[in-house]
Amino acid sequence: MSTQNVQDPVETGTVFARMRDGVAARSKGPGGLYNIGNVVALIGGMVIQSIAVERHSSLNEVVFQYLFGSPAATSLTLAVLIFLASGEVYHRAWSHHGNAALRMVRVGDALSGLAAVVLTVALVQVGDPWLGLTGGVMLIIGKFGTAILPERPDASRRGAQITKLLRLVVVASRGPSLAALVVTIIVTATDGALAGLAMPLLMVLCYLLWLWADILLLRLSARPPHDIAEPSTPDSTP
Repeated sequence: MSTQNVQDPVETGTVFARMRDGVAARSKGPGGLYNIGNVVALIGGMVIQSIAVERHSSLNEVVFQYLFGSPAATSLTLAVLIFLASGEVYHRAWSHHGNAALRMVRVGDALSGLAAVVLTVALVQVGDPWLGLTGGVMLIIGKFGTAILPERPDASRRGAQITKLLRLVVVASRGPSLAALVVTIIVTATDGALAGLAMPLLMVLCYLLWLWADILLLRLSARPPHDIAEPSTPDSTP
């Protein structure tokens, strides 16, 4: 007669609870939101690409073409990888306090600025060049600007205002990219090519997640260093 280990349900529940808590912990704050958007863009894009291609293409061919099939694809892949690194730095910043946290945010800003340069190259090649260039340049200015002029406890009022303005530029940089995606969605839907809506709709979701993270970092710029704590929603009290 078989026996049942009565501990299994408890152990399984504990494992799933730990997994759930781990995912929830890594989803908090700007870094978590940035990387959720990055992973959704990377994996979701590959899934959509695999569905759209001809059946005789192998999975390896689909993945390679999506990631490295053209200069634009290679640029986009490299940008997402750098953004993933910056998202991880932002996430770890909230395990520190005060000036240590601000230094890590500064590193995250510098990495994001580098990724923005590579992303702009990709956007100009595959999308509306003017909207891609506008959004990309704004993101570059905002991210490198805050890396050069970060939040500091000894900053003057004018310096703090400049840093906050640069954070606002980052938030505003999402506008041109979202506008380009909305135009693409409208044109695609008007033409009746509903199958082509999946990718722009996916990217709208990603940009909204990145915008949410931008807003959290903007809120951070209004907090004194000793008050820095990991925010979970954009309406956290600054």
